[in-house]
Amino acid sequence: VMIDIFAIFKVDCIQPISLHDKFVATMLLPPICFAVVLLVWCISDARVRRQGLTAEEQQTLCKKNAMNAAYRASFIMVLLYPLLSRTTFRMFSCQHLSENEAWHPDDMTVACESSTHIAYVFAAIFCSVVYPLGVPAIFFVLLRRDEHRRQLARRALEIMMGNKLSPSSRPPEESSYDFLREDYKPEYCEFA
Repeated sequence: VMIDIFAIFKVDCIQPISLHDKFVATMLLPPICFAVVLLVWCISDARVRRQGLTAEEQQTLCKKNAMNAAYRASFIMVLLYPLLSRTTFRMFSCQHLSENEAWHPDDMTVACESSTHIAYVFAAIFCSVVYPLGVPAIFFVLLRRDEHRRQLARRALEIMMGNKLSPSSRPPEESSYDFLREDYKPEYCEFA
């Protein structure tokens, strides 16, 4: 699913927007969305602290707020990932009309040899490291850390109970990243 805000809201019909402005707006979507998630998280924690609960209850609710914020941020990244990747890689696209003439196929007013477009191509190189390559790497690291934390919790529970738990039993604590792994079962994965 490509969530292209410019196509959905028909922004070009109201005000023509250049290819480079669309690139900047698209690349700034995740930081803006993360700022909103952070703001909601801070407001939720402030509301918990104003309720007059015990310290333990506050800590539990604040931990739940942190898990919700991590879930929302992860969900936003998963949702925006196709758009970010497509927009980043489309900056490298050029259509050669002749030996000395190349234009961008999404906006034929953008000459590929112009210094402005070359600067945006370098920005796209940076963004391709951050989004198309960086996001899967970050999810991999987060899931590995979460799996390590789950294994430690499982071992502690096994030591407390004095017997080995079955592989299908879940650890006692929920995780913010459960939505990323709940559809994956060991019997369906080749590398499990």
